[in-house]
Amino acid sequence: MIGSYFRLLIMAAFFSFSCSSKPQQPKLVITLVVDQFRPDLLTRFDDLYTGGFRWLIDHGIWFTNTHHEHSYTATGPGHFAIGSGQYPGPVGVIGNSFYDRDLKKKVNCVEDPTAKVVGADKGEARSYSRYNTTGLGDWVKATYPKSKVISLGGKDRTAVFLGGKNPDLALYFNYAGSFISSDYYVDSLPDWTDEFNASINAESYKDSLWTKSLSDDVYLKYAREDFYHGELDDYLTEEYSPVFPIGIDPKEDPKEFLMARPWFEREILKLAQSAITNEKLGQDK
Repeated sequence: MIGSYFRLLIMAAFFSFSCSSKPQQPKLVITLVVDQFRPDLLTRFDDLYTGGFRWLIDHGIWFTNTHHEHSYTATGPGHFAIGSGQYPGPVGVIGNSFYDRDLKKKVNCVEDPTAKVVGADKGEARSYSRYNTTGLGDWVKATYPKSKVISLGGKDRTAVFLGGKNPDLALYFNYAGSFISSDYYVDSLPDWTDEFNASINAESYKDSLWTKSLSDDVYLKYAREDFYHGELDDYLTEEYSPVFPIGIDPKEDPKEFLMARPWFEREILKLAQSAITNEKLGQDK
C-alpha cells in the first residue's frame, strides 16, 4: 500500500506490562505504528501473513475492540493519540494542518517558526512546542531518568508526536534524501545519523520495480482488479502506470518519491537498527 509507512518510537527503559508474578522488565521497548493499517486487515488476510506479522499475530496480544475515539483520523491526530493517550482535539491537534489565528495563515500541526533545521540544508524545522502536554516518552524519562527516547518517522508529525515533548532525538525525512531534526531537540545530529544519511542511495532505487509477491489469482481472490474504475493516477505520464509493477518516473528525482515506495521502509528499519546500536539502547547493565 502506497500510504503505509512504518513509524518507530524506541525507548531504552526498565518497565514492563507483564502479568506474571515476577515480570521480566525489558530494557528496550519499541512502539511501531503502521499508518493506515486498519485492524480488519489482520483478519482479512490472516492466512497470507508470514514472517514478523505471523509471529506477532500468533504470539502477541491482540486487542480486537480498541478504537480512536475521535472522528478525524488523520496522521497528526492519530499519532498524537497513540503517543500521548489523550484526545487530540482539546490539546489543539485538530488536523495535519489548520489555520493559526495569531499567525493568520495555515500551518503544519508541528510547525515551529522559532526552530531551525538540523542535519541538512533542505527541509522544515518541526517540534512539539505548540502543545502544553506530554507523552509516553516523557513519562518513561520521568520515571526512569537514565532512559533514552528516540523517535523516527518518515513524516515530521509522526516523529514529533510519537516522541513526546522532550525526547532525546526525533528524526524525520526531508524528501530530499536525508533524515533531519530541529534545534528544538539537538544542536547537531549524532555522527551515526550523518553517516546513515550519507549511506542513503536513493538513486539506486531509480530502476527498481515494486512487484507483486504472490500469484495473480491470490490478489483476485482477496481484492478487486489492479486498476479499478475511478482510481486517480497522480502520475499522468506515459512512463508511469498505477498497475503493478510500479516504478519511478525516470524524469523525477527518486529522493522525492522514495517515501511513497516500500523501499523506504527498509531505510527506516535500518535507521532504527543504527539508533539501537550506536546509542546502545537496551544495553544497560
